[in-house]
Amino acid sequence: QLVEREFMRPVVICSSQKFKDEVRVFTQNLEKLGVPLVIQPDFKRHSNKMIRKPEHRRLKVSSYKTRVPGMVFKHFRNIDMVARMGGVCFVYNPGGYVGFNTTLEVGRADGLRMPIFALEPHDYELAFNILINHYVQKPEDLLRWLK
Repeated sequence: QLVEREFMRPVVICSSQKFKDEVRVFTQNLEKLGVPLVIQPDFKRHSNKMIRKPEHRRLKVSSYKTRVPGMVFKHFRNIDMVARMGGVCFVYNPGGYVGFNTTLEVGRADGLRMPIFALEPHDYELAFNILINHYVQKPEDLLRWLK
């Protein structure tokens, strides 16, 4: 059920790093629509070459392997902050793909009782799909749930 608010809810985006460019565009579009706070995962230090590798290959690179726990923990803090502000979690998952770290982050958002939205149903893990409140395809579709 939609409830009109005096303010717009903030959004924290969870996604696989392989969608970093698309997440950036989605974030920019939400900001253009007036969403006051959109937090996306911090994938700036990851080259496109590294991102295209499967996770098991990325984890063989020691500098990457040592950064991953900190990245996930940092995003947990972002999820916590947005939850305290009454915000929502959005899973950017083209084709239904959700990686392990994103699954952990969505579990955290659910544990904080955040509304969770996603682009598409998970491609094979049906239990993941029960955590999703609604599927939205465009920033404009998400906007109606933020007001």
